[in-house]
Amino acid sequence: MPELSTVNFVPPSFKRKIVDTFFESNKKLCEEFLGIEYLNWMNPKIEENDKGFYDRFGYPGAQIYELCQAVIKLIDKVTNKE
Repeated sequence: MPELSTVNFVPPSFKRKIVDTFFESNKKLCEEFLGIEYLNWMNPKIEENDKGFYDRFGYPGAQIYELCQAVIKLIDKVTNKE
């Protein structure tokens, strides 16, 4: 199955807030059920700032448009498969 494009739905500052808010509970879940080596996926680097995010997408709702475009491409690939 083809992969969807990477799409960001929330600004970097909000991503950071989510990561920080749930870090302790996610850490405990990883330690108890997945193993300590899985902690790396929990806290990816958030390198882009909000200004870069908004400059890249250009207008409110652009992220959803990008997701729709990715889904359309996926459907096209699957339905036109030879």
